[in-house]
Amino acid sequence: DGLTEGSQSMATQVVLDSAGMTLKNAGGTTLAEYGTTISLRGNGSTHDRLDVSNAAISLYTNNQKKVDINDDGLNIGPAANAGNAVIGNVRLGSSGVYVYGAATDDYVFVKSDGVEVVTAGTDVAAFGAISRIGDAHNEHISMSSAGIIVKDGSTELASFGSDTTLTGGTITLRNSTNTSDNVVITENSFTVNDNGNAVASFGANTVIEGGTITIRNTTNNNDKVVMAQDSFKVYD
Repeated sequence: DGLTEGSQSMATQVVLDSAGMTLKNAGGTTLAEYGTTISLRGNGSTHDRLDVSNAAISLYTNNQKKVDINDDGLNIGPAANAGNAVIGNVRLGSSGVYVYGAATDDYVFVKSDGVEVVTAGTDVAAFGAISRIGDAHNEHISMSSAGIIVKDGSTELASFGSDTTLTGGTITLRNSTNTSDNVVITENSFTVNDNGNAVASFGANTVIEGGTITIRNTTNNNDKVVMAQDSFKVYD
């Protein structure tokens, strides 16, 4: 009768043994397994499933692990492996979040109070209370509330803040439309150029050139020295 048929059908679809319990559909395809590992299968496919075991949860699609959770953390992406660096994956753990690119040494690391950017194993940027762009061992820029510092390794080349300092072998400040209008600072001289011509040079010897040169007092402009082509005048 119907009750007997139902009991026989249930006996073939729910299987209990020493390993646990297996749930099958009417056709005999396993839909779920309950034992040391619990496995839930999408439409009976072993390629699309959720596995729960001791201290681990894994989600598979197309027979590839896409989510892996264990005591070390969470990994999301192709070939997920929790607690490990995997190409093209996101890894979450107690230290922070890693987002990996086309290689495991290309990643963004979001941690407490900051973010690091690493390419080919080199730390090329960091953002936090003090931010940096560039490899700290080579040319880079450091920024904080105190200002901006340009460095070559540990050597400071320029500092912009409440005070500004430029350091280098030769420093050139020039006009953007006419680069021949510039100021050049070297070890032994300070030269002002107008269209490529030195109109003032300060060093062991000082030279100032011009049509008319005026040197005057800042509080009384009438106290001055005026040098022209044919004269040298002192005013008081």
